[in-house]
Amino acid sequence: MASSKAIKKRIGSVRNTCKITRTMEMVSTAKSTKLVERRRAAAPYKEKLLEILYNNKSGNVSSPYLKPASKIKKTALIVITGNSSLCGAYNSNVLRMSCEHYNKKRSDNIECDIHVIGKKGFFFLTFMKVPIKESYLNFDDKFSYSQAEELAMILMKCYREGKYDEIKIISTVYLSSARQKATTLPFLPLNLEELIKKNENSESNEKVEIKQNNIFEPSAEQIFTEIIPLAIKTYFYNVILEAMVSEQIARRIAMKNATDAANDMLTSLLRSYNRARQAMITQELAEIVTGADAI
Repeated sequence: MASSKAIKKRIGSVRNTCKITRTMEMVSTAKSTKLVERRRAAAPYKEKLLEILYNNKSGNVSSPYLKPASKIKKTALIVITGNSSLCGAYNSNVLRMSCEHYNKKRSDNIECDIHVIGKKGFFFLTFMKVPIKESYLNFDDKFSYSQAEELAMILMKCYREGKYDEIKIISTVYLSSARQKATTLPFLPLNLEELIKKNENSESNEKVEIKQNNIFEPSAEQIFTEIIPLAIKTYFYNVILEAMVSEQIARRIAMKNATDAANDMLTSLLRSYNRARQAMITQELAEIVTGADAI
């Protein structure tokens, strides 16, 4: 058994760790609450744009963002991770899926460019010697719509000019406060059927209401020329926002588990300390009694 002095030193260390993890849990809780409110405020706008596009997808509206390529020769993969760790398996799930997707594309003889958002993804892929086309390290929980819009416009331009035949996103989707899942999302060409299906499977309250026979004034072509790029930018913003929400929730859960584990360890150490102290007192009493008997 370790000495009472060594155990007491460990108790102090565990208490300090517990204070840190509890503070990080509180910070993550506050950040996740704000981000959930941002997502709840932004979701209806995205859903309404998707509803308009889906209800009128059969119309005579052409857009380079809706037309799939006849053959996939080159693809872009947008990997969204966090800027810091201590969030459980949040980053590792996304990065593992990204590597699997990248290797599959290479095995199919399809050229794949990786665009990574977040420092953890950048450092991991660099360490694994996976080539990175572009990296965007300025996204955090306070990112703005203009940041997402700027990046979305760059990707839209690449797709419009034929540099990529498809663009996909690997990110963590927010399904509910208790459920988040790393998944591959379609980005360009805009797959309305798949997006609507994913929305219907979501546990959130926002559902796309399917209606028909909409009347447009001015012409549908003129309206959709403006709506389609806006819907793509808004969708991309919501994807990043959901990833940020999921990161903070994952960090809150990880820090709560760490705090609980520290409290359990503290209880065990206090028990060991009391036993060591009691053993020391018993030994001192035995020595006193032995000395008295010798006299």
